Amino acid sequence: MVKFSEAFNGEYTAEDIFPGCQGMTYMDAYMAGKRACEDEWGLTREDAERFIKTHFNADMNGDVRWMEKVEYTLSEYNYHSLATLLRGREYAKAIDLLKEEYA
Repeated sequence: MVKFSEAFNGEYTAEDIFPGCQGMTYMDAYMAGKRACEDEWGLTREDAERFIKTHFNADMNGDVRWMEKVEYTLSEYNYHSLATLLRGREYAKAIDLLKEEYA
């Protein structure tokens, strides 16, 4: 596991912490972890819906970095199943999953 403090010396790429990433930076990963910690690892339904909308809009605009940031942030919050659905661009299933979890 790579420490974030080691990331800025140029020896590592973002793929070391998020395999398969193409555009996300170490600072993106650091900020995602920091936000999750500040939120005490909890995510509201509104936040989750906003993440889905952000991912969808990034997908429509071809913004790979934002898509990866959303997926990584959801993983930091331990919403791995939601992140996996978004990575597969299964937005309808992601919304259904939210309805089940927050019913």
